[in-house]
Order: sequence, then C-alpha cells, then structure tokens
Amino acid sequence: MPKLPLPSKSADRVMEYLEIVDSAQLRQGFAKRYDFFKRTPNEAYTSFIIGYLKDNLLTKEVGEEKYCLTKKGETCLHIMRRNRDLVGLFTQDLSGDRIRQS
Repeated sequence: MPKLPLPSKSADRVMEYLEIVDSAQLRQGFAKRYDFFKRTPNEAYTSFIIGYLKDNLLTKEVGEEKYCLTKKGETCLHIMRRNRDLVGLFTQDLSGDRIRQS
C-alpha cells in the first residue's frame, strides 16, 4: 500500500484553530478572541482566522468575541483527527479543479 502524504500546512493550521475552540469549550463553554490571539502572530491574522472559521461555518459567535464550534466544525475536527491520511490525500494531491499528476 503506498504511503499517503501528510496533510498540508494549511489543513494542520485549521485543525489547530478548531482544537483551540474545542479545548476552550471544554474548559469554559466557549473560546475567546484572546484564545486565538495567543496563537496567531498578530491582531490582523487573528481577525482573519476568526473570519475564515465563521465564513466557512466551522464556528459561530455566541457572544461578544466568544466562539463555539458548529456541527460542521465538530465534524471537520473529527475527520481531521481520525483520518489524517485522507486529509493528506485531499490537501496534497488535489489542487484547484485539477488532480495533480504524479
């Protein structure tokens, strides 16, 4: 069986931010903007990540600067944790509308 590629760095980053929300939810019921800011390089990137997760319906705002995972976000995180080989296949071998030739 051929070795499958690892997930892309972008996929790993999305998983990392989803895990931040998941972990904060377990601790306090929601993630705060500061939970993201502690991990991002600057305020602008914090805003970008929060917007990206919300725009893709992976998180939702449940109060002023308080965030929770949506059902879609929970499913995405579950897949990323348990099926890294598939995430790697999809994020490394697929590029845009074309399948990259080996």
